[in-house]
Amino acid sequence: MEKSNMQWEKVIRQISFWANLISSWGLFVLMCMGIVSIGLRWAGFPLGGAINLSVYLLVAVIYFSLAYAQSQGQHVAVEFVVSRIRGNFRMLIIIIGLFISLVACAFLVWSGCESAWMSWAIRERMDGAPFYPIYPSKIALGIGLIVLWIQLLADFIKEIRKYKCLGR
Repeated sequence: MEKSNMQWEKVIRQISFWANLISSWGLFVLMCMGIVSIGLRWAGFPLGGAINLSVYLLVAVIYFSLAYAQSQGQHVAVEFVVSRIRGNFRMLIIIIGLFISLVACAFLVWSGCESAWMSWAIRERMDGAPFYPIYPSKIALGIGLIVLWIQLLADFIKEIRKYKCLGR
C-alpha cells in the first residue's frame, strides 16, 4: 500500500514538473516574441497581433506553473503565523488550509473547464486584426487548474497521513 502511494506521488510530481517545463518554454517563447516584436517595430515593420498572442501564451505560462509551485511549497502562505504554532495543531491548520484550497480550486476547475468547453464549442475568437482563437488559452487554464487540484489533493492526503502517523 505504501509503495503504491509513493508511486502515485511520483507520478503527480512528474506531471507537475512537465507542466512547469512547458511553462518555462512558453516564457522563453514570450521573451523571444517580445524581442522580435520590439526589433521589428523599431525597424518600421510592426508585428501585428504579437501583444494579443503574448497575452494568450501568458495564460498557459502562469497556469501550467501553479502545480509545480505548490509541489515545491512556493505559494504564498501566512508563514509567520503558522511557524509559531507547534505540533498537531499546526498540522491540523495545514490540513484545513489544504482542504479549503481544494474546495476553492475545485470551483475554479469547474468554472474554467466549463468556460473552455463553451469557448471550444463556439470556436470563440478574439476581436481585432488577427482573429486569434480564445479557446486554446481557456483550455490551458483548465488543464493548469486540474493539475493544481491534483497536486493539492496529493498534498492533502500526505498531510493527513502524517497527522495519523503522529497519533493525533
